[in-house]
Amino acid sequence: MTTNPPKHSPEDLHERQMNINAHFAWALAMWASAEAAQKRQNHLLAAVGYYYSAFHAGFAVVNTNLDIPKEKLVQITHSALKGYLEPLLPFPGMWYYEILQAIREGVNYLGADTPQGKLRIVRGNGFGFDLGSKKVTFGQSLEMAHKHSLSFLRVCVAKLEAFCSQHKITGPKRGDSYWVSEYLDEDLLLADC
Repeated sequence: MTTNPPKHSPEDLHERQMNINAHFAWALAMWASAEAAQKRQNHLLAAVGYYYSAFHAGFAVVNTNLDIPKEKLVQITHSALKGYLEPLLPFPGMWYYEILQAIREGVNYLGADTPQGKLRIVRGNGFGFDLGSKKVTFGQSLEMAHKHSLSFLRVCVAKLEAFCSQHKITGPKRGDSYWVSEYLDEDLLLADC
């Protein structure tokens, strides 16, 4: 009698574990950088940092889908990540992500319409975003980015905790001082953020 080999080898799970931990640690580092930028009133970088925090947290979550071949998880585009995340993070998870992405894209392409538009923004003229359901000022969008990035990180860590527990691998876990010291190191925590 033959038995079927396991669908995913210990090596595959170890590689997923490393990706999960590396990307979630990167997500937290990006979030801390966004917070530091916001405190220093570097608002454009803060908005971008909050999105990239979500991007890396999402990349960690995508690694929980064992049906995605590991070759596809080496580098991933923004649209591919979003496509992989949608079935994994139902509402409100993807809603948080999409708001952060819309704010980041708005910041990246400020005044992209004309040279005059770019100069108006650089010279301090106010601007805002049309987020589909409502229009918000840049200040309001930065508050939303801060709030939604935290919410998205919470959704992601819950998903990661469940996956890691099910597969008996080490991963991000709320309140786990071992994970914090192993993957973030005290240097990040000592930063003036």
